[in-house]
Amino acid sequence: MGKKLIDRWENEWLNEDNIIRESLLNDEETEFVKLDLRGFKISKSVNLAPYIKGKKFSETDFSYADFSRCRFEKCRFEKCTFCYTNLINIIEQECEFVDCDFYKGRIKGFIGEWGSLYKGVIFEGVNLNGLLMHYPDFQDSEFKNCNLKKADFGGAVIENVKFKGVVTDTWFRGKYRISGVVPPPQINYKRLSKVNPMNADFSEAIISYTLFTNGCDLSNVIMPNDGNHYLINNIKKVKEFTDRFCANLSDEEKDFFSIIQDVFLFQREGEKVKILNRIDWYNSMTKSENLRKKAFII
Repeated sequence: MGKKLIDRWENEWLNEDNIIRESLLNDEETEFVKLDLRGFKISKSVNLAPYIKGKKFSETDFSYADFSRCRFEKCRFEKCTFCYTNLINIIEQECEFVDCDFYKGRIKGFIGEWGSLYKGVIFEGVNLNGLLMHYPDFQDSEFKNCNLKKADFGGAVIENVKFKGVVTDTWFRGKYRISGVVPPPQINYKRLSKVNPMNADFSEAIISYTLFTNGCDLSNVIMPNDGNHYLINNIKKVKEFTDRFCANLSDEEKDFFSIIQDVFLFQREGEKVKILNRIDWYNSMTKSENLRKKAFII
């Protein structure tokens, strides 16, 4: 299906292809309603970085479209569909996405530049590996079975957001400043320093090797319900407790427990809280069933 949608722009829709591309890239503040952009490719050259600014899209279908290397600035997307959409190496700045659906596809680059809104947005099965975020506001949204590995929620506001599936090697940062970059004149500096408690629902998620730093407040977080996760609100106090606990262990037990202290209780810069998954601990300690039983003593 995807190939047919792509091929039509190069055959029977060739004239429309050029007209739409021109209307998307011009300086006019145009509103597009129920536009069929399935299979559309914004740029025909790998050397061009298309720039779309001030456009409004309502009930527009971007499925199988290729908007890679594109810069979106101050655009609004309402009730739009992004199914298998290519959004690799994009820059999204001060845009609004309301009641939009992202399914599969790939998003990589920078989003949320200087404050963007994602309200009522569903990300399902989307590859977000390595995505960098700078101050996006996520409200009433959901990440379902997405690849969030190496995704950086820099300065993101998380308000009533549900995460389903595996959340691994992900970084949530409360406060975040882009090093060496001067904010635009109209920037709301209060937004840059604003840190709200994360209102996130992880009840149907598995959290693995994920960081919460730079003022992240997990007091309102709903923890995974599998019984394997532990919320640590004060890493320093937990480390002090484990030091006292280790004093009563055998030398063999101390060797195992040192892994928790050195790896899973290691405190990174700006990190005060953690969510510890005990399965990560067991799996990292040993692959031997015999040694695993010894570790279980702890």
